[in-house]
Amino acid sequence: MPVYPRAEITQHGDHLLISSLSWAKGYRPNGQFHHLTTTSTDTELADAISAALARSRKEPAAQLPKAASTDTTPVSDELGFTTWRAMEAATTYVAITLIDDDVLFTPFETVAGRGYSGHDELTPARGTTEIATRAREALTEAAELSKKVVTHSTGNDAANDVTPRAAVEGIPNRAEAILTRHGDQWAIQALSSIRSDPWSAPNGWITTVPVDAPEQLGQALAEALAHARVNSPVLPDPSFDTLTAALGVTAADLATPATTRIHAQASGGDIDLHPQRLDPDTGWWATPDHPDSRTLGLSDPAQLWGTTLNALGHT
Repeated sequence: MPVYPRAEITQHGDHLLISSLSWAKGYRPNGQFHHLTTTSTDTELADAISAALARSRKEPAAQLPKAASTDTTPVSDELGFTTWRAMEAATTYVAITLIDDDVLFTPFETVAGRGYSGHDELTPARGTTEIATRAREALTEAAELSKKVVTHSTGNDAANDVTPRAAVEGIPNRAEAILTRHGDQWAIQALSSIRSDPWSAPNGWITTVPVDAPEQLGQALAEALAHARVNSPVLPDPSFDTLTAALGVTAADLATPATTRIHAQASGGDIDLHPQRLDPDTGWWATPDHPDSRTLGLSDPAQLWGTTLNALGHT
């Protein structure tokens, strides 16, 4: 397989990071970074891209830079994010490949909690003006593809805001919560489970959050998981399920495509998110065999928790 020169652009707000990539059983950052902004000139942008592609080559993995921790990457370290998941939820991404004399740009869609997903390449570019123009076109398309997750007006402080320590430290392993989105709000419920039965039920703790407040949504999930009970002697009384009252709807309203539901469970240092579907025959919500699941870290910022939930719960 031919190894072509590669680079990438990661955008956060008006900050553009152009990273040169080298091949070591896969493309990896080689340590050459160019920091620009969306207002940089065409010459500055094209020169940085050309320099990054010129530095791209085959190299032993041992010679390439290492991340500061297992929760980061060289790129997230360079941008100052606390975790790679926090970076991915707050940035958009464009891949760049040089084939012969053509520079190819591929915009990616940011998929919260699951990296980036590539789309079609744009028309090849040559020369300073074309390279800069195509780069801006790719960045614009990546932003449009990712608008459910990323708003480039969001600053770095919001992306790195941490989930409240008190809530996170109070989350027991295997704690569960249910998040139900109907209309323009979420209801978040803490669950209790019993040792003798793989079943859980709402225990009475519930709060609501508007869909346009991802940081508040992430904090609410942390609080719900902290109020969950694991290995309870008995399941909660069914009267604790106050979901319809909290959302101001009827049970029939919830049994429609306008409602989405996500099951969240703490597992070690992670939070597993599983979208559920309503069985029209039984009236029960259940996790399908192959759900579009995501995993978050307990150390990830509340903003990331919320944007990931909103992406999964988009109707």
